Amino acid sequence: ENEFKHLILNLLNNAKDAFNERNIAQRDIFINFEKNENFVEINVVDNAGGIPKHVINKIFQPEVTTKSDGKGTGIGLYMSTQIANKLGGELSVSNIENGAAFKLVIHL
Repeated sequence: ENEFKHLILNLLNNAKDAFNERNIAQRDIFINFEKNENFVEINVVDNAGGIPKHVINKIFQPEVTTKSDGKGTGIGLYMSTQIANKLGGELSVSNIENGAAFKLVIHL
């Protein structure tokens, strides 16, 4: 339970940091859930500008960060993927029109 909370809070804190770094006034974060007999899917979507194209394919690797120098360690999303895997799930991301969409799928 605590690890799951850590994963979700990490996604929310990353969005908050992106809002602050990019001086975005209208800040939206949407969290959607879907559950069926095979899986639970949780989507965390923001309008914080998305993840740069040169980083998005390696964003879940250790020491990869989009934050300015000295502001991020690049360990948060890596740890989040480790938690997702431990829960029997997968964490993925895609850019949307004005932000990023993280999807956590946990297989039941």
